[in-house]
Amino acid sequence: MNNTNQIPSIAYNVIVQTFTAQTEVEVTKFCNGVSVRNIGTVTAFINGIQLLPALVVGGSGESVQFGGNLGEIYKGRLQLQFAAGAGANVEIVQKYYLYESR
Repeated sequence: MNNTNQIPSIAYNVIVQTFTAQTEVEVTKFCNGVSVRNIGTVTAFINGIQLLPALVVGGSGESVQFGGNLGEIYKGRLQLQFAAGAGANVEIVQKYYLYESR
């Protein structure tokens, strides 16, 4: 039996980066989705979205995701800022296609 309802597969990978200072993060080529998690002890902001720190030391704070639908490529910016004080630390995960899907 021939199954014509198969979902096409698209090869992807992820890149994980941590940042401890204000910066504009370079968006990976063919980026499909982004996840940002505050792992520090001060408030972080990504594109103006506030991410509060963890309530307990060693915990994980707030996070936000910019998920892409199948075939979408993220062309936005990722502007990272922190509130004043020591303890800035954010983890950013970018999911990207290994080749242009369209």
